[in-house]
Amino acid sequence: MPFSGIYLNNTESGLYYCVCCNAPLFSSEKKYNSGTGWPSFSEAYGTCGRDESNTNIMRRPDNSLGSTRTEVVCKQCDAHLGHVFDDGPTPSGQRFCINSVALNFKPGSVCLFTVSVRRTQQFRNFEKHHMKTVITTTNLNQNGTKATRGVKQHK
Repeated sequence: MPFSGIYLNNTESGLYYCVCCNAPLFSSEKKYNSGTGWPSFSEAYGTCGRDESNTNIMRRPDNSLGSTRTEVVCKQCDAHLGHVFDDGPTPSGQRFCINSVALNFKPGSVCLFTVSVRRTQQFRNFEKHHMKTVITTTNLNQNGTKATRGVKQHK
């Protein structure tokens, strides 16, 4: 139901996660009031320009209810999240209308990460453009490879 979700009027800083698998989906930094009655975001968490390859969302056609729309689902578990439309604010022009029951919210803009030193170039590019390191530690894994654990913050 529009205008009834618990996150519609949430203005806290933080991340919105998939309620089914806990994948990070949207940042409060990209949330806005679209007036539609649904929590709305101008882009998915991890988007770089128009590139959504580092996000946890997928788009697919939805021809239900007698109209053609674009459904948004979680890339990790295929959970239905909502729909995306091309009438959002600049610069993205996107309006992700997401159902509150599909989300969990975790306040704060800091996220923990654990990654192998052999990270992909895409992940390094994403970090370079969107994140800054606050704390970093390096340990040896049980198999002898190096691992970095740290805290990153949105720039």
